[in-house]
Amino acid sequence: MSSNIQEDSPPPGHPEDQPEPAENAATEEQPEQLAPSSAADGDAIPDPDEADPDVLRAQRDEYVVRLQRSRADYQNQRRRALTDIENGVRRALGPLLEDILLVLDHMDMALQSSVESPDAVSLATGVRMTREQLVRALEEHGVQAVPEGGAFDPNLHQAVASVESEEVEAGSIIDTVRRGFTWRHGVLRHAQVRVAREPSAQVEAGEEPKTEADSDG
Repeated sequence: MSSNIQEDSPPPGHPEDQPEPAENAATEEQPEQLAPSSAADGDAIPDPDEADPDVLRAQRDEYVVRLQRSRADYQNQRRRALTDIENGVRRALGPLLEDILLVLDHMDMALQSSVESPDAVSLATGVRMTREQLVRALEEHGVQAVPEGGAFDPNLHQAVASVESEEVEAGSIIDTVRRGFTWRHGVLRHAQVRVAREPSAQVEAGEEPKTEADSDG
């Protein structure tokens, strides 16, 4: 009995049908390792043992200059930021404080009025206590009154009148018309004052003014 010999495919489990090991696949998919760069940000790092000392000193000086420049830039930026904050606070609160100072002025004028009746005395006492509390609140927020008297200072005072005086030195403040105040290292309101000036030269009655010729004779 004859039988046809057929070429059959390899049976299951034959080595030709087995998948490749995972290690080979992983090896093929693994990216190539890059060699470490010997430069950072474009600046080559020389070997201290081989570099020229003059080159190293030049690089050191350059790094020091960069550091100093960075510090200076930071300080300038910080000062500008603080100045902007200070100006913003003054613009926001300055007008409010000036209005409060007007209320304080009205209280001072009210307390200058003479009172006689018991009701008026009680009212004046209440106004005085309110004024003291208002002044304390302003001082707690840095508002300080400009000292009265002394020499005229255009940074703190506003001259509303000049008065001839022989008793007070010229340029001195005679009296204060309206008090001034400072706030946050600046002037919130200038003090309005009257300033003394030297008396004008007067010629006595019946006396002719002297001339240069009379003085030479």
